Amino acid sequence: MFIVKLSYNNVPITSISANQKITVIAKFDSKIDMSSGPETCLLQVARDPSNNHVIDISGNSGYDASVLSWGNNDTYGDYLIFNGSGIQIKNTNGSNDPRTVLMFFNHSNTSEEFIFGFYEYNAIIESDHTFAYNSESNAYSTGVVDVENTWYHLGFIVTGNGNMVGNKMYINGVNYPLSWGNGPNGNAVFQNYIALGRWMHGTNIQLHGYESQIYYFDREL
Repeated sequence: MFIVKLSYNNVPITSISANQKITVIAKFDSKIDMSSGPETCLLQVARDPSNNHVIDISGNSGYDASVLSWGNNDTYGDYLIFNGSGIQIKNTNGSNDPRTVLMFFNHSNTSEEFIFGFYEYNAIIESDHTFAYNSESNAYSTGVVDVENTWYHLGFIVTGNGNMVGNKMYINGVNYPLSWGNGPNGNAVFQNYIALGRWMHGTNIQLHGYESQIYYFDREL
């Protein structure tokens, strides 16, 4: 189990007046340790308080979040709503070093769907409802079954060196071992964009569900 202390600063944007509150839902950072200088923010996804849209407040645009809306509850705060939809997000770090993705997640559908992904490489709820990694023709699964309409905290450690052997998956703080489900290893590489609720290879099996407090780091925590 790992515990991460996170903090952020709101980024001013001209399209929203000073008296409107911006709530950050997802923040894509380069680091959390600011002892060596300010962090570099890749993306901050926030809700627009004036309507039911999701907006980028980081200045690193290049994705369309208009297909998403937001909800709120007392436990998880603001969350992104995916209704068979997903968004692509610019990733400015082109290295193959491990990445970390943290989020609260709730799957509201009965079928297999993507949680997040790259091109042919993703984290997924499989057809047997287990949490897994996939790189198009194979699965690397925890064997832990997803219960619909249930919130989980997920921690993903992903490598981009062509295979998934170095990957890890934390579910509610527990590091579950991964095992092969089918097919050969391969295709596990990063691209210039990442995606939430989908992969970039196509628009099939996009997410029905919710994601909240999403954080992305270009290293293993």
